[in-house]
Amino acid sequence: MAKGLAQEALALRAEVDRGFMGHVERGERQPSLSVILKIAKAIGCSPAELMQQTAKQLPVEYVAPEVL
Repeated sequence: MAKGLAQEALALRAEVDRGFMGHVERGERQPSLSVILKIAKAIGCSPAELMQQTAKQLPVEYVAPEVL
């Protein structure tokens, strides 16, 4: 979990449903841009940083080479 936050704490801080956050973390759901912005703010990074860190965890065939 990002910056040592428990899933429940991150969901609360980002004002996102805890169940939805779990789905996002497991890659079962895709967050909207507004949720991405809330999560980035909650963990203290830019949306771009959040997406770059996320891209590093995806299989390489899903990520554009310039992102890696």
